[in-house]
Amino acid sequence: MHILTVAGAGSGAGKTTLSALLLKRLPGFAAIKVSAGGMYASVTDDPAVILEEGKDTRILKDAGADPVVLVRCPPQDVAEALDQAMAMAGNARGVLVEGNSAALLVRATVSFFVAAQDVLDMKESAQDAFSRADVVVVNVEENTPPAAAEERIRLHNRAAAITTMGRVRAGSPELDELVERLSR
Repeated sequence: MHILTVAGAGSGAGKTTLSALLLKRLPGFAAIKVSAGGMYASVTDDPAVILEEGKDTRILKDAGADPVVLVRCPPQDVAEALDQAMAMAGNARGVLVEGNSAALLVRATVSFFVAAQDVLDMKESAQDAFSRADVVVVNVEENTPPAAAEERIRLHNRAAAITTMGRVRAGSPELDELVERLSR
């Protein structure tokens, strides 16, 4: 099973936007949204929760993910909750896992990180996911990342492919190749 992870610089970075763009091109994928925080662990695929208007899980479902599982738990419980969520993903062709803490726990086929134009403007907890990402997506609509952003990325992650949200949105040969590989 293919596993994609999507992490990001912080809340509002564009993780769910990127996840939805990827899921629209990957039929048969499940999605797991991980929110670390709170006092208790909750793992659910209840439609009343998943389909709530305006929530990230609804966006993932509308993008074609099936099933969508929501994980909310304290940081120390993420690994155990994620195991349960992966089991709930069932027989999906692949799973997209969205969340910074989860991105560090899962052995991904491809790991994505969404960065702001000022690449180094990120939560401290996001830095590990950033330095390990296979693909860094700068959240700008242009087809090429600003040169300063590219330089900053290379200082911390020399191996990552670098693209932009605009290029992902428009499609690209690299994305087409990745989708083809993940669809097999």
